[in-house]
Amino acid sequence: MDGTDAIQFFRVAERILEMGGSDPESGAFLAEVACDLAGRTDAERAVIALVGPASGSLEVKALHGFGTDPPPELSHVDDGILGWALKGGAPVALSGAETLGGIPLLPFERTVLLAAPIAVGDKRLGAASVLRSPRAVGFGPADVLFVNTVTSLLGGMIGHARAETEGRNAVRRTIESLTMALDARDSYTRGHSQRVAMFSLAIANELEAGGHHSFGGERRNALLMSALLHDIGKIGIRDEVLFKPSKLTEEEYELVKSHPEKGAEIVRMIPGFDESVIAGIQQHHERWDGKGYPLGLEREGIHLFGRIIGLADAFDAIVTSRPYQSAGSFSYARSRVQELSGIAFDPEIVRATTRALKDQQVWHELGAISSTLPVSPSPSVDPRDADDADHTLKRVFGRSIEDLPTLPHVVSQVLEKTRNPDSDLDEVVRLISNDQALVSTYLRLVNSAFYGFNRRITTLKQAITLLGYRSVRNVVVNAGVVGIFRKRTFNTRHRRRLWDHSVACGVASRLLAERQQYKAREEAFTAGLLHDIGKVVIDQYAPKESAEIQSRVEGGLEPRVAEREVLGVDHARIGSWIADRWHLPKTLCEMIERHHEPDAPTGDPELVRIVATANAISHIQRSEDADAVARDVSAFVSSPANLHQLDVATTTSLLLEVWTRKADALKTFGDVVPTRPATDEERVEVATTEG
Repeated sequence: MDGTDAIQFFRVAERILEMGGSDPESGAFLAEVACDLAGRTDAERAVIALVGPASGSLEVKALHGFGTDPPPELSHVDDGILGWALKGGAPVALSGAETLGGIPLLPFERTVLLAAPIAVGDKRLGAASVLRSPRAVGFGPADVLFVNTVTSLLGGMIGHARAETEGRNAVRRTIESLTMALDARDSYTRGHSQRVAMFSLAIANELEAGGHHSFGGERRNALLMSALLHDIGKIGIRDEVLFKPSKLTEEEYELVKSHPEKGAEIVRMIPGFDESVIAGIQQHHERWDGKGYPLGLEREGIHLFGRIIGLADAFDAIVTSRPYQSAGSFSYARSRVQELSGIAFDPEIVRATTRALKDQQVWHELGAISSTLPVSPSPSVDPRDADDADHTLKRVFGRSIEDLPTLPHVVSQVLEKTRNPDSDLDEVVRLISNDQALVSTYLRLVNSAFYGFNRRITTLKQAITLLGYRSVRNVVVNAGVVGIFRKRTFNTRHRRRLWDHSVACGVASRLLAERQQYKAREEAFTAGLLHDIGKVVIDQYAPKESAEIQSRVEGGLEPRVAEREVLGVDHARIGSWIADRWHLPKTLCEMIERHHEPDAPTGDPELVRIVATANAISHIQRSEDADAVARDVSAFVSSPANLHQLDVATTTSLLLEVWTRKADALKTFGDVVPTRPATDEERVEVATTEG
């Protein structure tokens, strides 16, 4: 390598380090690296594959030079040179060979090729290869050095990023444990820490929009952590003092006032928190006029986090029942903090709070996020039931839960990213943009009558900004469910009925949620759409048994009884296992399992009751025979399924709106169900490849 080559070499390496600093596993960054690998080595094509954290197998992350129709064998690169380089831990160069050590190469690899592992220490993270045409000369030492150096850089960057992620996850788990331990002590304030965190982030958004404060980078995450842990010092206060219903003595009051300092001391012992997190915890009871505690700070001398969290804490305290006070109304809480502007609270933050919590619906929505979306997903299936689930599924379908359908990868990525309320908006937009079908579905949905915006929304960023991350989660799950319904079926008519009923139930669930003023109306539609997902899985993976179940139902047997007779398990149980596999919120998993048993204990009984009622209403078919519809409505009104005590007039009005909105929703989603049943050849394929 001469001096000129060396300079170019190091420039490329420096550019790689700069580009990949924020996210070295992003598709855009790895595509740039693949392009650099090919360009610097005079190769026509390049491949970068990383070991999937879940699958443990190589997954192609970036391609260069393969055009719009890459070879299908790229989906199993573990079997070729990339897998060999990964296992061997050293660069491999070939020239037109058909095999490597007697192992056949993949067709696209039978050329002049150089591959190197991506690793850090003893951790094998992936592999990269560059390829020339069969007539080209082999790769020289300078090429080997360049590719090996680039893959070493990638290994270090990806390894460091993953270690940081693991560290952040460990800190998050610590925070969840601490906040859950605190909230578990007091049924009156359960969820208080999460609500204060959501309110604090909403206030921060308004402050940032005003242009005087920035919450970019890690600062937003630091505010979230500080708000979640603001009351952690109360762990050290005796229950008889903390929950005393009568007036505290002077000594007891001083003990309660010590919790900000105690909290700051606790968090100082946890690695990874900067001083702003600790300041927010320590100073959230300081006052603008200097009459707060524990330090008696005033005005801008109070850290911004302390001023924000202090107001969010006070607001939630007013609207929450305590042993010593009844809950105040939303309007009273808002007027009270406005009265204390310039006295207890920073006037700028009071104005931001007024904008952030502009009406009671926004307040409900923020509270719902905190109660239904924990910082990290919690499993729905009890660990003791996991073996039973796998055993049952293997018996029914010949496969474990890991082999059953997953949501599209991009949907899973968006769900994971948006669980963190401080996720970067541009990154969420980029993730969704990777799947044009998802982009199309998303924009169709937000422009449909379902949302009712008075102007057309043309970009993902507009839509996400208007609807927020909760709607993003629900829309992408809905789009993912559409993909599951589109899978091959042996009974198109049955699948179409399932789709029609699922959409109707989703629409009815949302309408009921609006009527009942349920806190999370967006989730209600998704819940209704998902309630029978277990039936789709049965139809997909056990077609003969599905046909037998339908035959018995047509003979008069109740569907779940027929399922248990044929399969030994019903669709509700299977559906809950699938939802848990998708890492959906626990409330949705429980709803799917219990929507036929609305009186069973769950984390969100009202959601179960809404979907159970919507399910019953959705079975009333549209008909030209008005008398028949009237009889069905009367039968529903007098049945145990009428969990919300709807009368005939209300049910009729609701049903008419369900039919109208269902028709709109079906048009929005497009033709979902396959237009033909599987062919004989496909039946043989399923029999041999799907157990």
